[in-house]
Amino acid sequence: MTEPPLLWLQREIGDDSITLEDNFLDIGGDSFLAIQLAELLFTDAGLKLDMRKLFTASLGEALAGAPLEIGGGNPADLTPALAGEMP
Repeated sequence: MTEPPLLWLQREIGDDSITLEDNFLDIGGDSFLAIQLAELLFTDAGLKLDMRKLFTASLGEALAGAPLEIGGGNPADLTPALAGEMP
């Protein structure tokens, strides 16, 4: 993924007001988009996306959970990167 997941979702859905607090289904996400996102995260970064969390939690919680499966850490530390903010 050459761009942060949140920016990718904003582009794919066509709504740049989507935030990490939004729910995937509420923003128009569906199973096809979820599979695309999971594939991009795995191919580009080796991260596994928890689909159950993607459909039930906020985007921030779902996306922050993926890196925790392989590296540990605090999800709050990942929020700026997921949103495309530079440190």
